Amino acid sequence: MPGPRMDPERWGRVRTILEGALERPPDQRAAYLDDTCGNDQALRREVSELLAEDETTNPQLEFLDQSPTGRIFGKRPAQSLVGEWVGDYRVRRVIGTGGMGTVFEAVNGLFRNRAGPAVPFGVLPMGTGNSFSRDLGLERGKVREALEPVAGGDTRKVDVGRCRTGNRVLYYLNILGLGFVSDVTATAARLKLLGNASYTIGVVYRTAFLGTFGLELELDGEVIERDATFLEISNSRFTADFLMAPEAKIDDGLLDVTLLGKISRRRLLRLFPSVFRGEHVQYPEVETFTAQRIKVASDQPKILSPDGELIGTTPAEVTCLHQALDVFC
Repeated sequence: MPGPRMDPERWGRVRTILEGALERPPDQRAAYLDDTCGNDQALRREVSELLAEDETTNPQLEFLDQSPTGRIFGKRPAQSLVGEWVGDYRVRRVIGTGGMGTVFEAVNGLFRNRAGPAVPFGVLPMGTGNSFSRDLGLERGKVREALEPVAGGDTRKVDVGRCRTGNRVLYYLNILGLGFVSDVTATAARLKLLGNASYTIGVVYRTAFLGTFGLELELDGEVIERDATFLEISNSRFTADFLMAPEAKIDDGLLDVTLLGKISRRRLLRLFPSVFRGEHVQYPEVETFTAQRIKVASDQPKILSPDGELIGTTPAEVTCLHQALDVFC
């Protein structure tokens, strides 16, 4: 059951909806995690109409708003809901409508249910960044195109990043950062209405407070030490409009590491435009690595930003779970 801050009336409605879904054949049971649709009635109607066109993809569930109100012990209720959908209600598919925040909530819910991530996951890319969706070839707002593989049951196996930090275990599909990039994420979160431009503004603003930290990085047993400006551990190529890890593959069993060393403010602003094209990796201040298991320690606790969420601090251990999740694409 959800935590004590969950609205009992709302939970009762959700339970009734999910129990009704059990009347459908097992391969047709699905649950939808709704983020942006909750504030866009036209989009809500469009998605509902598209689902109704194909009986096999119509989950006959209401949209459920996963807005971040009512956090429970630092976790959004959405993670608990997804876990119960899959574990207790034998839902066979989970579809998220939104961006990386929605993906993060759904994936962590899937991996935390008792049975593990045994069901495929799909995303309708309607959020700010939609970073992972880009590696799947899904464009923002293309609802019909994103639903086609759901209707056809077309899936592929992708890697998942697992991060252990303190007493937490977090899962992510896109990217985990710390240092300057987490500072930018914090600023961008306050400017979310500006879309991807919020990240660009965040970079310019945070450059005024630029600094380095001592970093110890263990990559599959090999230890390196650096004065770092930021560290990114990528599963996919993009983060927002930034081609952060141009050589990353979402199913190769490896995570791509991008490390920016000590750099001046002027030099950083000169480097910044190259990130949109993935050409930043050519700068001598940037180092790249690949590894399956990564340990991160720093001379001061640094906030982590898995898939754009600010959760956990260093030290941390990050592992690539090879082809651990089926996604619709």
